[in-house]
Amino acid sequence: KVPLEEGKQKHKFYHFIIPSVCDASLSILQYMALNFITGSTFRILQGGNLITTLLFSKLLLKIQVYRRHWLGCSLSIVGLIIVGVSGFINSGNSTSDVSLQILGIVLMVISLIINGYGFAYEQMLMQKYTIHQYELVGW
Repeated sequence: KVPLEEGKQKHKFYHFIIPSVCDASLSILQYMALNFITGSTFRILQGGNLITTLLFSKLLLKIQVYRRHWLGCSLSIVGLIIVGVSGFINSGNSTSDVSLQILGIVLMVISLIINGYGFAYEQMLMQKYTIHQYELVGW
């Protein structure tokens, strides 16, 4: 058992249902997207969680975001756009293949939004409740 920290409350198991659902739906969406895009594009697009986590941390946790953070996220967005578009330029496939690639990228973007929200919400819970990291993963 972890002793209660000052200013924090004891947690209940149901407090962590939202992050669990976010993680499960994130995994499902990402594996569906992997069917439609290449593995390399998939891995690069997974790096977009940096952007969504920053945005949701700003909204939910009210953290202070400096210009260097916005610059880093802007550069990440440029990189993600370049990688996303390169899949279409180099493919030379039929229209149906391109529409499936677009579907895969859309699924990845939705999963990144869910991922960012889940991380920020989990951090918000960690600030409010006393819980050990291993116990959090075990729920």
